[in-house]
Amino acid sequence: MADGSSKTGNSIKARHQFVGADFGQFDKLTAGRYKGNQAWGSSTTDVFDDFGCNAQGANDECNSGRIDYAVKANGFEGKLGAVLDVDSYKIEHGSKTEKTFALDHGFAVALGYTFDNVGFGPLSLRAGYETLKAQEDLKSGTSMSFYDDVNTLNLGISWSAEADCVYLGASYFDRTFDFKNKIVASNTEVDTSAVHDLKVKGFEFVAGYTF
Repeated sequence: MADGSSKTGNSIKARHQFVGADFGQFDKLTAGRYKGNQAWGSSTTDVFDDFGCNAQGANDECNSGRIDYAVKANGFEGKLGAVLDVDSYKIEHGSKTEKTFALDHGFAVALGYTFDNVGFGPLSLRAGYETLKAQEDLKSGTSMSFYDDVNTLNLGISWSAEADCVYLGASYFDRTFDFKNKIVASNTEVDTSAVHDLKVKGFEFVAGYTF
């Protein structure tokens, strides 16, 4: 079946497309096209329909080639994932002219723990990390990328008072783009060692009350 990035085949347009197996509260296996599990680390502020997530640079990156394993028990949550060879990997908060790049592989991990009762309600702590490696030898039809490695860190905390319908959340996002020292374009080697690496980061806070 053609995935949502293709205009041929089944022409499925859903952002999240995956298959998997859910074995209950202890483990879950998924594979397909969806957000990387590192985004879960800062999802504590992704709670509004029409606004928010402005400081979460990896929040909306739905890419094919993912496979993830998740476990949840006794307040603990852990997620381990990989992303395989993707010739056109969507990337956010990088170069305006390079919103996709040829990905060779990537790995991601996310951990979290929820304390049942802190003050007036549960307190949740989360962290996610992902590292991506660009292709060295580009395949026919793929575009040249200046990226070498892209590393992302997401942190999140939330506290809710369920009896009073109060929700508070905060998140931190940090993404580093490491660029290649040289690239080859049209059989010509170009020295790019003078290109400085790029780092973007942001903080976000939310507060909500349900009437």
